[in-house]
Amino acid sequence: MRGRLAGKIAILVGAARGIGAGIAERFVEEAAAVIIADTAIEDGEATAARLAEFGVAQFVAGDVSDKADAERLVEVALGSFGRVDILVQNAGIYPWTLIENIEPDAATGNVHWSPSRNPGRPSSEQPGNSGGRAYTSSR
Repeated sequence: MRGRLAGKIAILVGAARGIGAGIAERFVEEAAAVIIADTAIEDGEATAARLAEFGVAQFVAGDVSDKADAERLVEVALGSFGRVDILVQNAGIYPWTLIENIEPDAATGNVHWSPSRNPGRPSSEQPGNSGGRAYTSSR
């Protein structure tokens, strides 16, 4: 069955290559629009270009452990699509913690999100958002 994610907007953090790129590919196959976010610029651009041949995919360079980069990622998603339905957090976070437990201005090295637009927070806490979330991790 194809199209299970039709009309959904997904941010995929850490999706330039490997498991994250595989998730992005599957999301595009299921008709989601994907925003790939990663620090690996060449790989991210190449993955987004390859996937854009089959659906909607764009790349945003940045390090989501940097608050400004994380907020810019959300702003790009909102500017391009008006909402975020799905967040896949596939980037490494050290020390290990759940993205939903990270507060703004927490210790550096963690992933930061604006509290009003934290895609990692439960969708019930997102204004006007009824999306979902998924977390993956690999070392």
